[in-house]
Amino acid sequence: MALSRATASESVRAIEPEPAPGVSACLIVRDEEERLQACLASLREWVEEICVLDTGSSDRTVDVARRAGAIVGHAVWQDDFSAARNVALRMATQPWVLVIDADEELAPGSGAALRSAIAARGRQVWLVDQDNLVGPDRIEPLAVPRLFRNRPEIRFRRRVHESVMDSLIALGETDLRHSGVHLLHHGYLPAAVGARDKRRRNLELLQRCCREDPRDVFALHKLGSALSAPEQRAERVRVLERARALARAMSRAERASHPCLPLVYGGLADALCGEGRLARAVQVCEEGLALFPRAPELRYRRGDLARRAGQDNAARKWLGSCLGAGGRSLLDAGAAAARGVKPLLGLVRPAFEAERLDEARLLLSHALALDPRDTSARLLDVEVKLARAETLAEGIAALERLIAERPAEPEVLVIAARLAWSENERATAMSLWRRAARGDSDAGLEARCLLAIGLLGQGDIEGAAVLHPRLVARDLFSAACRLVVAVVAGRDASLDPALEREGVTAQLVGVLGELLRSPSGEAAALFAARAPRYARVLPGIQNLLVDA
Repeated sequence: MALSRATASESVRAIEPEPAPGVSACLIVRDEEERLQACLASLREWVEEICVLDTGSSDRTVDVARRAGAIVGHAVWQDDFSAARNVALRMATQPWVLVIDADEELAPGSGAALRSAIAARGRQVWLVDQDNLVGPDRIEPLAVPRLFRNRPEIRFRRRVHESVMDSLIALGETDLRHSGVHLLHHGYLPAAVGARDKRRRNLELLQRCCREDPRDVFALHKLGSALSAPEQRAERVRVLERARALARAMSRAERASHPCLPLVYGGLADALCGEGRLARAVQVCEEGLALFPRAPELRYRRGDLARRAGQDNAARKWLGSCLGAGGRSLLDAGAAAARGVKPLLGLVRPAFEAERLDEARLLLSHALALDPRDTSARLLDVEVKLARAETLAEGIAALERLIAERPAEPEVLVIAARLAWSENERATAMSLWRRAARGDSDAGLEARCLLAIGLLGQGDIEGAAVLHPRLVARDLFSAACRLVVAVVAGRDASLDPALEREGVTAQLVGVLGELLRSPSGEAAALFAARAPRYARVLPGIQNLLVDA
């Protein structure tokens, strides 16, 4: 059906004269006087008209818009972003529409790209890069179809996370290309998110969407993404399993009209990994790859799971296949990070841990060239520099800069703590790990693992045992730490089938070496006494203290 509509659409376009290019910028606003002026100022030189739909402001928003020369309309807010967006679209009179928000600005240099895009013949829609500012010098880019022809067939859908994608697919417009236009989005800065409680609002609207249409896969995907708190992970898995079940029941043609499906599989695999269910995550990921073999997000997720499990060859294969992968199809275009920075960093970690430092530095240089602001790349660069005597001072200086910029970030605190530990500043390291251990990120988990081992070394068996339930085995190191704490504290233990036993054993030897070097010998003695009971979990575990 989509093919026939696309063919008809092309035929009509072939005989229609191209309208003179002109752009209506369309906004929906409420109480945006602080940011609106900067938004409108960035647009003024590049668009023919600005259409502002106010949904009930109590501040000076309407006055700011009128003073800037905008056309102002009014609508009652109905807890439905799409309904408001579509009213704003009906205000537009120009052949092209640019959808923008009051907390966004047209980035420097994007005006020329905008004019070039609308002058291109035969295009109905362009992708715009929404550069989400999420912290100091931290940007998470997202390509969205925000620049399109002013046609009544192109309209938004869904109460929240609204999009014109359904309209575009119905028109056969799936060959989406980047316009070169960038919007700087300030709405995800922590202060902005907290001030308006956006997460709670979006979560409630998404839950309402899913109640209204339980078969809306996109809404389920977005709801799964919104359930990001650690205590919501089980619910996130349930929601994404519902979306996966719908995907499995679709025909190939139906799946082609749902570009979010690779992200459903990737998000579910990520949630399962967060629970330490690596084998199940691999199964979900491979099912997704069978349906969407070119999707970079799924290739990356599969490679990341292999890296965590200690399957180095598989990790290199999958992560390497991400580089430059994807295409113009909505199902396999993928985010830029999944085709570049993320797989490169995934390849850096095993190279670094295997002490192939030249390889790690080369991969890092490519990642930093792609995105010099990427925090994970900068942190790995610090770790690699700290590992070499000739670059130690440079690494310490880079770490100090990161501490000044992000003093509370777990990733930064963990590296600082490792450095303090290596210099025998044990109290400082333990304090930093306590601060970092609160989060649910991989860095927070690493901090809990290191803190637990530090407590065992001090003879605080009960303190380490309290941490045991939160030592989720997401990779070889966390699996080894969890197992050591379980043995010493006499807790139940198991290992996920995906984890390479040799890799877990190697990590165990390193952890036990720390216990043997610690001031208290109590934990090592308890491990020696209790390890034989855990031979069913890891054969040979009773002999590892000798190797350590």
